[in-house]
Amino acid sequence: MNRPANVALGASDDNTAIQHLHIDGEDIAYIDRGSGPTLVLIHSLGGTHSMWDETIAAFEGSHRILAWDAIGHGSSTCRNEYSIERSARMGLALLAHCGVESAVCLGISMGGQTAMHMALLRPQAVSALVLADTSLGGRPGGPARVAAVRREVDQYGMEAFAKSYVTSRTALGTSAAICDRYARWVSAMPPGAYLSTLASIVAQDLRSCAGRIARPTLIIVGAEDTSTPVEAAQELQAAIPGSELHVIPAAKHFSNLDNPKAFNVLVADFLRRLDVSFPLPSSD
Repeated sequence: MNRPANVALGASDDNTAIQHLHIDGEDIAYIDRGSGPTLVLIHSLGGTHSMWDETIAAFEGSHRILAWDAIGHGSSTCRNEYSIERSARMGLALLAHCGVESAVCLGISMGGQTAMHMALLRPQAVSALVLADTSLGGRPGGPARVAAVRREVDQYGMEAFAKSYVTSRTALGTSAAICDRYARWVSAMPPGAYLSTLASIVAQDLRSCAGRIARPTLIIVGAEDTSTPVEAAQELQAAIPGSELHVIPAAKHFSNLDNPKAFNVLVADFLRRLDVSFPLPSSD
């Protein structure tokens, strides 16, 4: 399931900014930009760090941004099986490598589950959480879903599957260019890497331990998300003490892509409340 480290990510991706760190037998691609309090960005299944381009642009002037490509995604290798827990350990190793003692971790979908595991594994490394379009897991039917995806990939190939997958996860108003870019990322993945990642996602069950997360937590969900719907976000809010929930209109499972302006406004407000030194918007 290995892939070359210089795989093409898309016409607008800035490969010159990518660094690599060898962790647990993998070469993990990451970016490190800006300065200030650290904001960690963790992408969703099939994505890369570049799915955060608009969020990076919004916050790299006030924050240090760390974002990586998960195992088997983008420019990172997949020499061994993927797991959410393994990804969380790699995220913590990356923070240590970059000299970051504590950071706000923002994750979407599987990235949200990764962020929760990071907070549970090493609470002192995570100062706050932003969890977008994610869930506690524990839903039935996981193995059947993986088997269905395997059959679809075997029958139609990764390219056709990728187009179907991205269409099901994005809102109708999201541009074709954004959808095509994400589909290219998915179709470039080795099928085994995609399926092992999916298997770990559907095996997650954080219901018994999410209550131990004692960090300020913002939960975001797209109003039209059918993968991790509003009800799943409400369950997540009920499980994490003191967390807050906001629903973004005109957005499905990739709410940061479907409605980036609303997404970034919510994140900016949350960060501002964490840090009184965060720049306030102009009153002009």
